[in-house]
Amino acid sequence: MHGLRHTHATILMNNIIPVKAIAERLGNTPEMIHTVYGHVLQELEAQTVSVFSESLG
Repeated sequence: MHGLRHTHATILMNNIIPVKAIAERLGNTPEMIHTVYGHVLQELEAQTVSVFSESLG
């Protein structure tokens, strides 16, 4: 069950769904989402920087 929950949250995060919406859907707080799934948010941040940098070049 935990794997499905993790997959659900990861898919939503990778599709840029706001953390507050994900937290409400999963019955957590945004802080809990950041704590448990923070690595996904860091990957998205790196991707965002890369896309922005490429658009400037």
